[in-house]
Amino acid sequence: MPHTLFKPIEQYQAGITVKNLSKEYDAVTVLNNISFSVESGKSLSIIGKSGCGKSTLLSLLAQLQPHQAGSIEFTTQEGTSFLETYKRMPRLSYVLQEYGLFPWKNATENLMLPLQLAKYEKACMQEQVASMLQELGLAGFEKRYPQELSGGQKQRLALGRALISKPEIILLDEPFSSVDAITRENLQNLILSLWEKYQFTFVLVTHSVSESVYLGGSILSLAKAAETQNSQYTLFENPYFAAENIRDKKEYFELCKVVQYSLQEAH
Repeated sequence: MPHTLFKPIEQYQAGITVKNLSKEYDAVTVLNNISFSVESGKSLSIIGKSGCGKSTLLSLLAQLQPHQAGSIEFTTQEGTSFLETYKRMPRLSYVLQEYGLFPWKNATENLMLPLQLAKYEKACMQEQVASMLQELGLAGFEKRYPQELSGGQKQRLALGRALISKPEIILLDEPFSSVDAITRENLQNLILSLWEKYQFTFVLVTHSVSESVYLGGSILSLAKAAETQNSQYTLFENPYFAAENIRDKKEYFELCKVVQYSLQEAH
């Protein structure tokens, strides 16, 4: 019987609702009065110039630092509080720009770490890791260390480590910025195919307009709060997200132009 990435365990989906969110560093406003929502099982791309607060916003969603005002709430498919409904926070994975892999651990050991922290049984961990390696096209690289892998292979390994813990939400901070254009497109396709299969909620920070349109069910175009005192942002819905052969359609290019124009207007 073929391996499957997710065992038939109870699986939830989680959405994100952000209301009037503000963040300051040393009295400098980074984000001010930001509001948006990501429905359960959907995706959001966040795009903007360097220094506009994209990565800060992602770290706030990950609960890695406090915010000064506003709220971040995780919601169920029905729109109720995830914490109140399931008596726990949603499982959340964070994929860093620089991969975040441990150089002293091989591919198997890097993938196994979240399962070890969750105290999985050894046999179950081995099965899950073998399944993940196969899923990501990394079978045969089990004993390779990160320095022995290409950029694309390292990024796939980082994605696999995020997925193997069965998250309800995945946060990705410019995950493809350090790979070549062809590898980047292949990794975008991989993210989309995994999302289509498992329907996790994900938020992606990117500098690429085309990537934001390809991977965002909705797109948040963000300006720099320090220039405006109030964060300027535009939220676009993307009706073409996950459409077949979307990169070949004129609607895709038209939406790319609209998002690009929003960035020029904001700055």
